[in-house]
Amino acid sequence: LSFRRSLLDDDHYEQRSVLLSSLATIIRLIDEKFLEETSNKVMVVLRAATVVGEGAVAVWKEFVRRLGDRMLANLLPKILIAIQPLLKFPATNELLDNIFDRRKPLEIDQSEAFERTAMVLVNSEAGDSSRINFHLRRTSTNNSIEHIVSGCVRMLMEECETVGRVVLQKLLSVLDGNPLPDTLAASLIPALLHTMRNCGDVSLRVLSAQCLGRLAAVDPGRIGSSSGISTSDQKKIVFVDDAKEFYVDILERAWRVYSNLLDADVLDQVEFALQSLMSELVGKSDEFGIMERLSEECRRDIEPFRSSSLVQTHDRRGPIKERPVVDHVQGYEEWLLQCFIIGVPKVRQHPDKELFKALKWIVFAKDTVFTQHMLPQLIIRLILENNEDMISEYCDEMTSVLARVVSNAASWRRLAAHVVFSVLDTLEQYAIRRLAKKRPNDKELERTQAFLSRVFSEKASNGSLLVVVAAEKCQCMHRALRWCEQHEIKQDDLGCNIFDRNHFYTLERIYTQLQNVDGVLGSFECISACTSPTADERILALEANGDYNEALPLYSQSVNNKELQLIKCLLRLNQPQLALNTAISFQENDEKSSHLTSSLASSQLEATWHLRDWGRLEKMVQKCDPLLDRHDSSWGAACASILCAVKRRESVKLTERLLAARQRLVERITAKTIEDSNTYTQAYKYIANLHVLEEIDESMHSLSLLSNQKPVNLRAVLDKWQARSECVMQCSNILEPILLVRRELLRATADVGTVDRRDVDNAVTQLLVQSCRLARQSGHIQIAWTFLVEAKALGVNLKDVGMEEARFEFQKGSQSQAIGLLTKLLNTKFADMNKLFTDFVHWHESGAKSTADSPDVLVKKTSKESRAAFAEVQLLRAEYMLKSGAVAATDLYQIYLSLQRFDVPSEDLHYRVAVFCDGMYSNDTEKVRSDLVANILKSYTNALRFGRTHLFHAMPRMLTIWLDVSQKKTEAIQSRGSDARATEMNNRDNNDITQMNTEISRAFRQLDSYAFYTAFPQLISRIVHPNASVFSTLKAILADLICKYPHQCIWQSIAVYRTGPWQKNIRQERFEMLFCNYSLFSQLFFMSYWFFTHLTALQSRFALSVAILFRFWIAYFRWHSTSTNSSPFRDRSFDRNSSTLKEFG
Repeated sequence: LSFRRSLLDDDHYEQRSVLLSSLATIIRLIDEKFLEETSNKVMVVLRAATVVGEGAVAVWKEFVRRLGDRMLANLLPKILIAIQPLLKFPATNELLDNIFDRRKPLEIDQSEAFERTAMVLVNSEAGDSSRINFHLRRTSTNNSIEHIVSGCVRMLMEECETVGRVVLQKLLSVLDGNPLPDTLAASLIPALLHTMRNCGDVSLRVLSAQCLGRLAAVDPGRIGSSSGISTSDQKKIVFVDDAKEFYVDILERAWRVYSNLLDADVLDQVEFALQSLMSELVGKSDEFGIMERLSEECRRDIEPFRSSSLVQTHDRRGPIKERPVVDHVQGYEEWLLQCFIIGVPKVRQHPDKELFKALKWIVFAKDTVFTQHMLPQLIIRLILENNEDMISEYCDEMTSVLARVVSNAASWRRLAAHVVFSVLDTLEQYAIRRLAKKRPNDKELERTQAFLSRVFSEKASNGSLLVVVAAEKCQCMHRALRWCEQHEIKQDDLGCNIFDRNHFYTLERIYTQLQNVDGVLGSFECISACTSPTADERILALEANGDYNEALPLYSQSVNNKELQLIKCLLRLNQPQLALNTAISFQENDEKSSHLTSSLASSQLEATWHLRDWGRLEKMVQKCDPLLDRHDSSWGAACASILCAVKRRESVKLTERLLAARQRLVERITAKTIEDSNTYTQAYKYIANLHVLEEIDESMHSLSLLSNQKPVNLRAVLDKWQARSECVMQCSNILEPILLVRRELLRATADVGTVDRRDVDNAVTQLLVQSCRLARQSGHIQIAWTFLVEAKALGVNLKDVGMEEARFEFQKGSQSQAIGLLTKLLNTKFADMNKLFTDFVHWHESGAKSTADSPDVLVKKTSKESRAAFAEVQLLRAEYMLKSGAVAATDLYQIYLSLQRFDVPSEDLHYRVAVFCDGMYSNDTEKVRSDLVANILKSYTNALRFGRTHLFHAMPRMLTIWLDVSQKKTEAIQSRGSDARATEMNNRDNNDITQMNTEISRAFRQLDSYAFYTAFPQLISRIVHPNASVFSTLKAILADLICKYPHQCIWQSIAVYRTGPWQKNIRQERFEMLFCNYSLFSQLFFMSYWFFTHLTALQSRFALSVAILFRFWIAYFRWHSTSTNSSPFRDRSFDRNSSTLKEFG
C-alpha cells in the first residue's frame, strides 16, 4: 500500500518505472499462499499502477502468473475490469493469452461472474476492445438486451464500487431511450438506486441518474413500485440487542467498507477497527460461532485480523462541545460523524462499549452509508442503558436539524433531515418489535416511545408538527401525510376527535402536492363544516378543482407566501406575461427575504421562457444562471437556462448546464435513498426531471439542434417520444412539463432549418392537443382552453384540433355547440367523404346490389387513412348526439352499421360500434332486431382482430350474447305449436341461430385460439346448451382449445365432467361426445400412451388423469361400436411426435 502512495505521488514521478519493477519482483518472490490471502489489497495497488500506463502491464502479468487456477477464476472479473485502460497497449496481448489460454478454460467458463464480466466488456467503448473481444466472445454468446441488463443488475448489486463505472457505461451504450419491458425495468431501477445510495463517487451517481433518465420515468404502478421496490425494504432489521445477528451484520458491513477503500491512510484505521472488532466479538475460540455465519469472501479477508497486532497512531479530533452540532459544522459528512462520536464515549455496557469504540475508526473513513446505519443503533443502545443526558441531547439535535431545514431546505441540511427521518423510522420499527414481544413492565419500550413522542410533539411556527413541515420541505409527501394523520389528530377526554384547523390545512397542502383532488376537497369540507374558511384554504380547494380564475381575486387576502403562489397560478393558466409582470412588481418591493428574492428570480426566468423572449432570457441567465450558481432554483428556471443554451446553439454551456441539472437531481434522489424506503415512488418527481434532461440531451443528435448537417427523421423521434410517454405516470403534473420541453425542442428544430416548418407545426399541434386533453381530463377546463387557443392559432391539423375543441365544449356543457363543430368539420374538411358516406348509408338501407359505381365500390377506392379520420369524427358526432338526446338510438343504428362496414381497421371504432349495438340489445332483450345480434358479434370480433385492449370485455360479452340469445330462441321454438305462424317464427329463429353460429365460427377462424382460451371456463360451463347446432360449434371450439392447451384445459374440464352423482347424465354424455372429436382423440391417444408407459414414475397427483383417460377410451369404444366412421387407428395423418404431445409429456 505504500507503493500505491508512491505511485500516485508527483514527487516520485521519475522513479515510477523502478517502483513498478520492484513491485513485480516482490510479487514474484513472496509466498503464493500469502499472495492469495492479500490478493484484494494487491489489486488495490495494481489499480493505482494502471494509471502509470504501459509499464504496469508487466506487473499485472506477474500477478496473474503467480495466482492459482481457482483464485484466478475468482478474481478474473475484477482483473478484467481493472486492466481495461491498458487494452490500448500491444503488450496486453501476452497478458490476455496468459489469462485465457494457459489457465483451465472450463473453470473459467463455469464462473457466472466471469460470464457477466465478459458480457459487459465485449465491444466496450473504453480502451481497445478488439484485443479482448476474441477471448470474450467465446463466453459471451447471448447478446440480447435482457441478458445484458440482467447481468449488469447483478454486478451493480454485488460489486458496485469495483465495476460501477464500466457497467453503467455499458448500460448507456445498450439503452437507446426506448422503454424496456416492465419486468426488466423493475429489476434495473433498484440496482441504479442502490448505486446512488452506496457509491461515494459523485460521477458514478451522475451516470446512474443518466441511466434512469434514458430508461424513462416508468410509472411505479407498472413495475410494482407503488409499495416499494427496494430489496432492502424486505430484509429483517437487525437491532443492537440482537447479539449474534447484530455482530455478524456489523462485521459484514465493516468488511464491505474495508474492501472498497483505496486510501492507504484511511485503510490503516479501518484495519485497526476490524482487529478490535475481531478481538471483542470473535476472539481466539469464537465461542458464539460468528465466523461460520459470515460470507466466504468476508471470512477470508478478515481472518488475519484475529491474530494481528496493529497499533493506531493517528490522532483524530474528538467531538465538538458546541450544541446543536448542526449549527457548528460546515458539511453533511462532518455533521454525521460528530453525531456518532458524541455518543460513543457514553456507552457503558460490555461488549458494546468496545464495539462502538472500534466502529468510531470506521466512521472516520466518512463512509456515510455505514454511519447512517450505525447512528440509530447507537441511539437505541443509549436508550437501553437509560442515558438520559445523551437521549435528551440527541432529541435536541434532531429537532434542531428539522427546524433548520424548515427555514432553508436547499443546503446540506436536507440530507441531515433525511438521516433524522431514517432514525425515527428505525426507532419506530424497534418499538413495534418490542411491543410484539408483550413483555410486562417494559421500561426500554417506554423510553423508546418517550423519545419518539418528544420529537413528534415539537411544533413549528405555524402551529403544525415540526416533523410534518420538515417532511413537506424535503418533498417527502407520503411521509408527511402519514405523520400528520398519525400524530396530529387529538382527542378529548371522551375519545372524540378535536377539530384543529392547522391539521386540516396541513392535509390540504399535502394532498395538493400529491395531486389528490378528493383529499383536498375533503379537508376543505371539514374546515367549512366547523368554521369559516380563510383565503388560503379556499385557494387550495379552488385550484385543486381547476378553478384558477376564481382563485385569483383571493390572493390579495392571502397571508402564506402569496407572491410565489400567485405567480404559479398565472403560469398554470398559461399567462406568462402576467406572471412576469407580477414577479417584477414583487421584485421591486424592498421588504423581502433572500429566499423570496431567489424564488422570484426563478419565476421570472420561467415566465420569460414561456414567452419565448430568448434575448431577454439570455441576459437574465448571464446575470444569474440558476444552474451554475449555487442558489436553489425551481425546475422551470433550470429548464429555461438549458433551453436558452439550446436556442443559442452553445454546446459547451449546454453540456455544463445539463451536468449541473443532473447533479442537483442526484443530490435530491440520494437524499431519498438515505431512508431506503419506497425510494422510487418518493423520488418519482425527480426521476421525471431526469427523463426530460435525457430527451434534451438525445435531441441534440436526433434533431440536429447544434448542427444542421445531419438529416432528421422526425417521425422516428416522435414515435420514440410517444412510447416513452406511454410508460410515464398518466397525470398532468408529470406529463405536462415533458410535453412543454418537447414543444420547445421542436420549435428549435424549425429555427435551425433541419425540418420543414409545417411538419414541426403539425407535431407541435399534436403535443398541444395532448396537453389540452390532459388538462381537460383532470378537470382543469380553463387551462385546457389556453392550449386549445394556441393549437388553433397554428392553423394545421384541423381535424384533431376540431375534435378536441368539440370534446372541450361538450365537457363544458355546450352540447349543441360540440355537435355543431363536428358537423362543420364533416362538411368542410371531409365534404367529399361525407357525401359518399351518406350515399353509402342509403345504399345499405335500400339493400341495392353492388355495381361498378355503387357506394361500396367507391368507398374501397378511397385511402384507409382518410376513411379512418372521417369515421373517427362521424363516430364522435353520433355519440354526442346520442348522449345529448338529440336523436334516438334507433335513428343512429344505420350510421353505426355503415361505420362497421366502412372498412376501417380500427380496434377502437369497432369496439365502440359493438358497445352501441350492445346497448340497444340490453335496453330491450325481448324485442330485438333480427340482424342486431349478428352485428354485435361481428363488431366485437372485428375489435379483437385489430387489437387486444378490450379482450377481457369483448370476448366474454360476445359469448354471453351468442349462448344466451340462442338458448332463448331454442326454448321459444320448443314451446311453440305447429301452426303456420309458429312454423314461420321457428324458421326465422333457426335462421338467426345459424347466422350467430356462422359469426362465432368466423371469429374462431380469424382470431388466434388464445382469445377464446381466456373464456374457457365460460365455454365449458355451457356444454349442455339445448341447441344442437350451437353445441356442435361449441364442441369444435372446445376440442381445439384442449388440443392446444391440454395442461390448462383438461384440469378445468374435470369439474364439469364430475358434476352430480357418479352416473350418466347429460353433462357426461356431452363430455364424452366432445372427446370423441377426431382431432382431439388423436392427441389424447398418445397422451394416454405416455401415461401408461411411464406409469411407474407417475406421482399420485396424476392418478386422476389416468382415470379420466380410461373414461375417454371407454367413451371412444362406445362411440366406435355405433359409428360408421373409420377408426382413427387407420388414419396415419396425425403426427406421433407432435409438439402438443411433447409439451404434455
